[in-house]
Amino acid sequence: MDKDIDNQKLISVVIPAYNVAGYIKQSIFSVVSQTYKNLEIIIVNDGATDNTGEIIEEYAKKDNRIKIITQENKGLAAARNTGLSNAKGEYICILDSDDIMLPDKILQQYNFLELHPEYGICYSGAYHFIDGSKDIYYHPIKVLFDPQYESLLYGNIINPNTVFFRRSVFEKYGGFDESLRSAEDWDYWLTLAYNGVKFGYQPERLTLYRVRSSSLSSDYIMMSITPIRVLKKQSSRQISTKQKDIIESRITYWNKKLYISYLRSGKIDEAKAMENKINKNEIFFKLILLIPPWIFTFRYLIINKIQFPLHYKKVRDKNIENYLQVIEHYEKNQ
Repeated sequence: MDKDIDNQKLISVVIPAYNVAGYIKQSIFSVVSQTYKNLEIIIVNDGATDNTGEIIEEYAKKDNRIKIITQENKGLAAARNTGLSNAKGEYICILDSDDIMLPDKILQQYNFLELHPEYGICYSGAYHFIDGSKDIYYHPIKVLFDPQYESLLYGNIINPNTVFFRRSVFEKYGGFDESLRSAEDWDYWLTLAYNGVKFGYQPERLTLYRVRSSSLSSDYIMMSITPIRVLKKQSSRQISTKQKDIIESRITYWNKKLYISYLRSGKIDEAKAMENKINKNEIFFKLILLIPPWIFTFRYLIINKIQFPLHYKKVRDKNIENYLQVIEHYEKNQ
């Protein structure tokens, strides 16, 4: 334990956990190994049906900084909120239970907010790695322009595993919308930005985001419906005409994505119901009608295979590779 721990402010790390027995050891190890030591690590067992609960109980016996809260399965947003509600730290960060923090993530973000009191929350860059592969990728994250709320309306550029914020932000504005099954983080950033919370950006890559094979074939219908819900929620706010126009254009964009997702899934009736929400005179619409549904399935399969080489830069960093090896070795010997 660091000899200066008594001089460090308490920081809470919230980890929601649901059926992640194959990953949770690595995530926990990355937190307990942080260079910043004065932590409380709140793991929320969100009704796991595998042996996730047994694994985290064993870790809690070894490290008294780990606190476990068990609840019935309520989803990611609710699990995060449970952890946030029980957090006692002056600062809070969240980590998905299959992702990994780099060793000085918390220290760097703590120092950043300590030096910049004008920010209520900060976010950083991140590495991506495909589960089962040793390849590491990097995709540059954009910096929010002012007004930040308006910038966020165009889309979510903030990975929740890279955020670090003051507990006072949560106490004032609450947590994640538990009715959302995806994009709940984007909705939360929008709520904070709308209320004037300032976001600080750190270009350093402080997190390793795991891309699981299941996420490569995720529910594209839900992933299109939820952003539309988030944007419609924003349209009820007191906002400018420009911001309303941005919302309208982005809803149109997601309606098109949803239309394609329905076709790809063979849900022809649902696709036809979407036609009234899309301008039938657009070239997009005319071309889509000429494409057989099976083409969309093939297209997505191809994209899933090549998206990282096309959109992400492959990184060769011995320090990161060695760190992953240490984590994997630790997991196998537990």
